Amino acid sequence: MEKKKQFKSGDGIKRNWELQPPSIPHNIEKDRITLKGNTCLKCHSEANHEKEKAPAISKSHYVSRDMKVVDKLPSRRYFCNQCHTPQADVDPLVKNSFESNSIKLDNLLMDKVGK
Repeated sequence: MEKKKQFKSGDGIKRNWELQPPSIPHNIEKDRITLKGNTCLKCHSEANHEKEKAPAISKSHYVSRDMKVVDKLPSRRYFCNQCHTPQADVDPLVKNSFESNSIKLDNLLMDKVGK
């Protein structure tokens, strides 16, 4: 079976709704996320994102379950690819008829840390 090319976008991939986790616009085959390390942080950490010209991890990721702002990335936000997924340049298997509604969710998290 032919391997499909990873979708790449320097400007990111358009989101379908306001709070959708961003899709990963680059290859992640060699990236590893384990209990001992997370290669995403090499580019996306607060310390490295400017140098690497990569988006920083959202401030919303530095909020604990009890809504306290923390300095270290909490364990529940450490495994990036649970929410952020790479995209491949393929034809869809089924037609996507998703349409975002315009309902604004009351998002206490974003109000607390800012966008």
